[in-house]
Amino acid sequence: MKRIAAGTALTLAILILIFYLLTRDVHIVICGCIFTAAFYIWGIVFLHYFQKKLSLFTDGLCRTLDDMMDGTEQPQIDYEAETLLSRISHRLERLYHVMQKTRQKVELEKEDLQSLVSDISHQTKTPISNLKMLNDTMLTRSLTEEKQKEFLLAAGSQLDKLEFLIQGMVKTSRLETGVITLTKQEAPIEDTLVSAINGVLAAMEQKKISFSVDCPSDLTVSHDKRWTSEALFNILDNAVKYTSAGGCIQVRVQK
Repeated sequence: MKRIAAGTALTLAILILIFYLLTRDVHIVICGCIFTAAFYIWGIVFLHYFQKKLSLFTDGLCRTLDDMMDGTEQPQIDYEAETLLSRISHRLERLYHVMQKTRQKVELEKEDLQSLVSDISHQTKTPISNLKMLNDTMLTRSLTEEKQKEFLLAAGSQLDKLEFLIQGMVKTSRLETGVITLTKQEAPIEDTLVSAINGVLAAMEQKKISFSVDCPSDLTVSHDKRWTSEALFNILDNAVKYTSAGGCIQVRVQK
């Protein structure tokens, strides 16, 4: 700014000098000096006015941006105005809506993630409880070799389920894409059902609940074996919980 003022003053001085040399009239020098002084005075007034307006505009813009980032206020726009401020405000409004949509999307994803982690964490409690029951039963009761083998297979099934759930939870906590994916393929539903039943064997044994299954061995369904087994287990687990001791649970599978 100082260089511009100095350059302008030098240019005016040279012009006054040239006119004086050409005319040898001192009035030209006086008029030139008066013109230069008036020019500088009005320049200072204009510069002060411009700086004040720029300062007000900058402060308002900063406040608007702060409110937008906090999500507390939407930019105010005069749609009838054709000023630079209105054009900037219009773009700020568009930016505000984009930011709001992004913020809402992030919040929803965060809630879904927390719900998913909480759900998987809750589901890990069941196989742990089942493993404890199986272990206590095998330690405190005299079982036949066939029954011991049945319980060991059930324990292995619960360990596989526990590993599966923990891996899913670890992947979810790392925010990996495609955390919970369904890998569907044609497979016998009987095998999936057996995997779910193994999870409730210990609880049924403890409550002396009889159990019968009617499932066609040749029935195949396109499904994800692990997650479908988990869903069926949740149903069977509730059946065991709400069946009185010595009761009966029947499972029928139809196409």
